[in-house]
Amino acid sequence: SSEGRLRASSTTEFVVGPAGEPDVELLSATEHLHRQLGLARVYFSAFHPVAGTPLDSLPPTNDTRRIRLYQASFLIRDYGFGLEEMPFTTSGNLPLHVDPKRAWADANLREAPLEVNTATRQALMRVPGIGAKGAERIVAARRGGRLRSLGDLRGAGVANVERAATYLLLDGRRPVEQPRLF
Repeated sequence: SSEGRLRASSTTEFVVGPAGEPDVELLSATEHLHRQLGLARVYFSAFHPVAGTPLDSLPPTNDTRRIRLYQASFLIRDYGFGLEEMPFTTSGNLPLHVDPKRAWADANLREAPLEVNTATRQALMRVPGIGAKGAERIVAARRGGRLRSLGDLRGAGVANVERAATYLLLDGRRPVEQPRLF
């Protein structure tokens, strides 16, 4: 390995907030570290001022911002999302009221839902409520026949069917949730 190149097991941490950097800047660096340098993990810490230090007059960073950065970082590293697909506000920050995967799906899948029976594993992983294991289970279940209901998805072992339903088509139709009898 060449000198100066990070090993795949290397990590780094960003303290979020004191420099006034927008999320797009942090995630651009994160994407570069993951894709170009093979960095295994990026950590984010929300800034909290310490009395008697040069930054003690700065406001603390909202911890939800740190959580949204983690979520976006995982989407870039593990789910194949690109920086340009992140749902940044006009200020270059991620919305705090909704996780980035759901914000992306609201903008891209709500009006054009994904057909479960033909979607790729990678496309299924972009649906809120479906992760890598859920996508694998759906692909495996399709080998046994077409999936036609939310019950079929539950039977395949997809844990967050209700969260995913808004963004899916099952055999060409939007799923209908039947009330459960207790």
